[in-house]
Amino acid sequence: MKDELNSCNRFAIVIGKKVEHWQHQIVQNMNDAGTSLQLVITIDNHKPARVFWDGRDAHVEVVGVEDVTIDLCERYHLSFILQFEACQLEHVVSALPFGVWTFRGHDGCVLNSHLAFKETLESQRTTSIYLTMNQGNDEEVVLKEGHVTTVLHSLKATKKEVYETITSWPPLLLNVLQKKPERTFKGYSIRPVRDSSPHPSVQERAQMVLKLGVRNVGRTFQRLFREEYWNVGIVNVPIETMLSEPVPSSVSWIPSSTTSYYADPFGLYEDEKVTVYMEEMKPYRVNGVVSRASYTREDPGVQYEEEAVLQQRNHLSYPYLFREYGDVYCVPETAGRNEVSLYRWCADSQCFAHEETLINNMKAIDSTLFYDGECWWLFCTVLKENRESHNSELHLFYSDQLKSGWKPHPLNPVKIDSRSSRSAGTPFHVDGTWYRPAQDCSVTYGGAVVFNKIITLTTEQYEEQVVTTITPCKESDFPDGIHTLSSVGPYTLLDGKCFRYHLFTPFRKWIQKTMAIYE
Repeated sequence: MKDELNSCNRFAIVIGKKVEHWQHQIVQNMNDAGTSLQLVITIDNHKPARVFWDGRDAHVEVVGVEDVTIDLCERYHLSFILQFEACQLEHVVSALPFGVWTFRGHDGCVLNSHLAFKETLESQRTTSIYLTMNQGNDEEVVLKEGHVTTVLHSLKATKKEVYETITSWPPLLLNVLQKKPERTFKGYSIRPVRDSSPHPSVQERAQMVLKLGVRNVGRTFQRLFREEYWNVGIVNVPIETMLSEPVPSSVSWIPSSTTSYYADPFGLYEDEKVTVYMEEMKPYRVNGVVSRASYTREDPGVQYEEEAVLQQRNHLSYPYLFREYGDVYCVPETAGRNEVSLYRWCADSQCFAHEETLINNMKAIDSTLFYDGECWWLFCTVLKENRESHNSELHLFYSDQLKSGWKPHPLNPVKIDSRSSRSAGTPFHVDGTWYRPAQDCSVTYGGAVVFNKIITLTTEQYEEQVVTTITPCKESDFPDGIHTLSSVGPYTLLDGKCFRYHLFTPFRKWIQKTMAIYE
C-alpha cells in the first residue's frame, strides 16, 4: 500500500473553521483522479468540521499552519498545497514541485463565502475566478480562469454556477502537469492579496436584499409577458470587413412572419445567388427545423422558401455548413440526440441525409468545424443539467479525418467566459490568422457577437483573445440581440432579436408547453 501511495501525487489543503461543500467536492475529485490527500492544514488550530479521507481507508493527518515546514512537506512527498484559506506558505514553496495553488476572485483575494457579493450588488456582467500557482515569486501564475455570468436576481445561483465550474480544475491541471512536468503556462501573472474578501457591511447587506427583490419582480414580469423574436438578414459586405467596421448597416431581412421566427443562418454562394439555411421555429412548437431561403442582389429582400430541408423529432438549430471535396455538409445542433452528427446534401431529394456520427454521448451546442490545412477542429459548448455551461465553457476536439477519430482537447474546457465562448458563426482566415465568432451572453442570451483572434491552436494548448465586438443595430427592427454571423461569398449573414410584450404571452407559453407533451 505504501509503494502504491508513493507512485502517485500527494497534496495537502489549507482550510478554515468550516469546510464548504465545493471544497470537499474538489478533494473527492482529486482522490478519484488518483491523487492522495495527505495533510489537512488548519488556521488557528481549528479542527476541521468534516473528516477527509484519502480514498484508501486511512485517516488524513491534521496539523496547524505553524507546523508546516519544509521537512514536513518532504516527509509526505507533497507535490503541491491547495489553499482554501489565506495564510503564509512561501517558506515551504521550494519543497513543492508544483507550488501552492489558490482560488482567487477578480480582486486577488482568496475565495470565501462572500463570493460574487460585490458583483451582484454592483450589477457586474460576470464573476471572475482564477486558479493560481505560487512557486516562490511575488506574483502568481494563472493556471486557469473562468468568467461566468452574474445572476443578478440570485446570489445563490451565481455561487452555485461558480462552484460547479471550478471543482474540476485541479485534477484537470494536475493531469496535464503529470504528463508534461516541464509545461509552462503562457498566460499571465497576478499579484495576490494575502487576505480573504472583506465581510459586507450591514448597509451593503440591506442594499442587496432590496435590489434582489426589485430584480425578481422585474424578472417575473418579463417571464410572463415578454417574448423573443428572431429574424435573419444579409449584409452586402464580407465578414472580414466587420473586423474594422463592427456595426452592421443596410440589412436585408426576411419578411417578418407571425407564424415563425428564423435564426442561425448559414449559406452557400453559387451563380450570384445565396442559398440560406437556418433554424425555423414555430410559436407553438418546442422543436426547430432547418429551412431554406434565397437571396440575389437584384431582389429587394431575402425570399423564404416554404419547406424544411432537415426535420427530426428533436430540436434542430445552428445548421453549420461547409464544403469538402465538392460535397456540401451540415453539422446542425442535435443536443437532443446526445450526439454530434454530420449530414450531406442530397441534390436528388433536395434535403440533408445523415452521413456519420462524429461524437457520441455529448449534448454539444453550436458545433463549428474548420480545417486549418493540417487538422480538423471542432468547437462547441456542452449542455449540462441545471448549469449555464453551454453559454460559457468552450470545448475543443480535433481529428486528422473529418468523419472519424475525433479526440477531446486535454485542457477541455479550453476557455470559460460567457462573454466570448459559445460559437456564433463561421471562422474566417485573414492575413494568416484565424478568427472565431462567438456569442456574448453575459447580459442576455445572444446579446452581441465578438471576434476572437486565435493565437495558439495545437493539440496541447489553446489561446484566443477578443479583438472586435459586433452589437445589434439599434435603428433596425431587431435591436435587442445578435448571435450569428456567417460568411457566404461576398456577403455576411446575420440574425437579430427583438423583445415584444403582450398580455396574451402567458397563454401562448402555456399552449407551447402543452403541445410539447405531444411532440
